[in-house]
Amino acid sequence: MSAKTVLSVGQCRPDSAAIAHYLKTHFKANVLTADLPDQALAVLNENPVDLVLLNRQLDIDSSDGLAILALIRASSKPDVPV
Repeated sequence: MSAKTVLSVGQCRPDSAAIAHYLKTHFKANVLTADLPDQALAVLNENPVDLVLLNRQLDIDSSDGLAILALIRASSKPDVPV
């Protein structure tokens, strides 16, 4: 089975590092990160992503995670699990 790719969006640096370490160690997952909504959409559109972990409020700019979820659902990959 090939490694899954997870996009982690809007986590603070310590949480992002901990999440990435856990997913890599226990699930052998590839972990991509994005701090901002436009970065998240770009990463999602440019990479095969199997799962998005989305913070309810982004750490860096306090963007609303539910608004980003709506953008993901309206993107070219609306069926990716979030």
